[in-house]
Amino acid sequence: MESQKDQLTHKLTEVNKNEANGDYFIICPVVKMAAHWANSTQANIFMYHVPGSLSQHSASLPSDVQFIFGLPLHPESEQLFTAQERSLSLTIIQYIANFVKSGNPNYPFAFSRRSTSETLPPWPSFLESTSGSNYKEFASALKNKKGLKTAECSFWNDYVQTFLASTGNATEDELSRDQHEPRLQQSVTQTQPEQANKVYN
Repeated sequence: MESQKDQLTHKLTEVNKNEANGDYFIICPVVKMAAHWANSTQANIFMYHVPGSLSQHSASLPSDVQFIFGLPLHPESEQLFTAQERSLSLTIIQYIANFVKSGNPNYPFAFSRRSTSETLPPWPSFLESTSGSNYKEFASALKNKKGLKTAECSFWNDYVQTFLASTGNATEDELSRDQHEPRLQQSVTQTQPEQANKVYN
């Protein structure tokens, strides 16, 4: 029979493994992709993060999907959510609706340069910098933060890849991961003139 200490250690190990998997497979690639698009296009790039502390009310839907699609506001499920969570869902819905209409979560119309909502906290665009890139935290305070998982992503993207390459233990996919980015950027810049020629001819 496991002692309480062993059970706690097992739970902490499981939580740490899940967090490391999330960082490696989801968060770090998303941050890398956002940085790529922010540096190589004129597009509006906005990023958000849902902290693990945000309560999960459905095993089948991630928290952000629940809030974006208004699950806390639905009559059949609203009793599962707090008043703060219902308010958060309304705000997130407004951000997403603005982004769909204007390409910017802060503005309700494409021609707007000012938010019409006094209650909608500004969401800064993702800008890569040495102090970290901007992102919005989808929690009740809706804080703007910088540098999502910077240390963890540096570990996975830089240290682990360098270590694997130096020991000869990297797989073909791991070694070629960074080699694809320049080709992607090169193919984007090469195809733009061809597409423009097709449109104008």
